[in-house]
Amino acid sequence: MIHIQPMPRVTFRLNVRDYRRLKALSVQRKTSCSASIREGLNLLLHGKQKASLAQRAAGAIGGASGPADLSTSKKYFKGYGSSGQS
Repeated sequence: MIHIQPMPRVTFRLNVRDYRRLKALSVQRKTSCSASIREGLNLLLHGKQKASLAQRAAGAIGGASGPADLSTSKKYFKGYGSSGQS
């Protein structure tokens, strides 16, 4: 990633477990730890709109009227599989 302006430096602490996981992720993705942290922060800052959209969609599941499960009522299977021709 090329940056035109110099970026401010931020220092923070990680526990050993999280640091090892960050290093492993960075090696796996062939990127720097800083790039991995920037990407994660970007997801937190800008990914909320996508998450809330997914949450709204999840809330709509099951909101439609009709039989809950067609396989639980034999009346929905009446005539199923028959071609109507003898």
